[in-house]
Amino acid sequence: MQALAVARTVSQPVKLVWTREEDMRHDRYRPQAAIAFKAALGNDGMPTVIQAQTAVGSIMQSIKPMLDFPQPPGVESAAVEGLVNMPYAVPNLKVDAVLKNTHVPVMFWRSVGSSQNAFAVESFIDELAHKSGQDPYQFRRKLLVGKPDFLNVLDVLAEKSNWGQKMPAGKGRGIAIHEAFGTIVGEVVEVAVDSKGVVRCERVVAVVDCGHVVNPLTVAMQIESGVIYGLTAALYDEITVKDGAIEQGNFDSYRMVRMADAPRIETHLALSGGNKWGGIGEPGTPPIAPALCNAIFAATGKRVRVLPVKNTDLGGQV
Repeated sequence: MQALAVARTVSQPVKLVWTREEDMRHDRYRPQAAIAFKAALGNDGMPTVIQAQTAVGSIMQSIKPMLDFPQPPGVESAAVEGLVNMPYAVPNLKVDAVLKNTHVPVMFWRSVGSSQNAFAVESFIDELAHKSGQDPYQFRRKLLVGKPDFLNVLDVLAEKSNWGQKMPAGKGRGIAIHEAFGTIVGEVVEVAVDSKGVVRCERVVAVVDCGHVVNPLTVAMQIESGVIYGLTAALYDEITVKDGAIEQGNFDSYRMVRMADAPRIETHLALSGGNKWGGIGEPGTPPIAPALCNAIFAATGKRVRVLPVKNTDLGGQV
C-alpha cells in the first residue's frame, strides 16, 4: 500500500525497500498468551481431570479489515489448537478461551497457536509427571494409550535420544511431543546450565511422523529450521513496547541463535503411512520450547513458566 501511494503520487513505478528497523517496528507480531492449568491426580498418579484457560489475542479479528470473506462464529481455532485436541487420555478435559486484543496488531507466526499451546501443555504434563513421581517419558506413554502413532514416535524418540541415560551435574534432558498440521513431532533437548544460569542447548533429537515422505532431506531441513526458529524465540526473543513504539529494531536488540550457539540436531522418521500426509514446514517448532524448559528443570530443579528463558533467573542451580 505504501509503494502504491508513492507510485500514484509521482506517476511512476517505484521500488520500495524498508530498512530492518522499519520492518521490525512496523510489522505484526505473534499473539501474546497467558495460559493457566489445573489438574487432579488419581490414586495411580495419573490425571483424572485437566482444566486449561487461555487468554490470547485474536489473529482473525486483528486482520479482519484485510479480509474479504466472513469468519465462522465461535472460538478461533488457532487460539485453542493443541489444547482442545491434546492427545492424552484424560477422562475429563475443559478448555476455556478468552480472545483479547490490544492496540498491538497480531498475525501468524510459525506453527501459529501450537507454539504457545504446546509449550503450556507439554510443560504442564512434565510437572504432573514430577508431581506423581514418574518418569516423563513413561508418564506420557501411559497417557497415550490407544494412540499407536504417538507411541511409535515417543518410543523411537526415547531410543534415539538415549533417554534414561544419566546426565552429568549441570546438564539435563527434556522431552515433548505435539501434533500440528497433521504431523506428530517429538523432541528431546539436552542442555547445560552453568552456575551463573547461562543456558546452552547442546543437542536436539527429533522424531517425525508425517505419514509419508518423498524426500527425507527436505524433512530434515525443515525440522532443523523449525528447531532453530523456536529455540531462538524460547531463549532470547521478545517484542516490547515503550511510549507507543517497538523497542527492538535489529539483531543487536533481537538476538538470534548463531552458528556458534546452535545445537547438534538429529532428525529421525517414524512414519505411520496409510492415508496420512502431514505438513512439515511448521510442526518442528512447537515441541522445542517445552523440551528445552523441561531439560532446564532436569538440570537445575527450576521451572520456566514464562518465555523467553533469559528473563528467568537460573543461577545457583540445585
